[in-house]
Amino acid sequence: FEPALAVGDTLMVELAYVVKVQPKGARLDRKDKEDAPLRIFLSFQTKDDLLHLALTDSAAHAAGTVAKSERKPDTIRYYILPDRSEAEGYQASRFPVKAIFQKAFGPQDPGKLVAIGIKSDSNNLGGESLTYLKTLRLVR
Repeated sequence: FEPALAVGDTLMVELAYVVKVQPKGARLDRKDKEDAPLRIFLSFQTKDDLLHLALTDSAAHAAGTVAKSERKPDTIRYYILPDRSEAEGYQASRFPVKAIFQKAFGPQDPGKLVAIGIKSDSNNLGGESLTYLKTLRLVR
């Protein structure tokens, strides 16, 4: 998007979502099983690279951890969001963009946020995947 958005120390992503169907057998660290009910890709233009951080729901990984994609080039990391099951309903949460970026990619500056993408998929395993996204906001 234009213009690119400086991340700074205060930029947050606010989300509210409910996972209806979690893809069975999915693992974000395996290219052949890389399915998820929700991925919100944040793309950053750093000094040297275009890096992609995906805020992702995953039953196979613990919330608050980072999974590294097997895909090449090595520019994608998955930050695992708290699971939001249907029984819990929508719960709004805020996530600090710079802190999560640095947890995923190390201490480098994230530069500018240049794109956002939203995805739910199950193409690798051929199953089902479904999430209802109620809120997606960038806030300071």
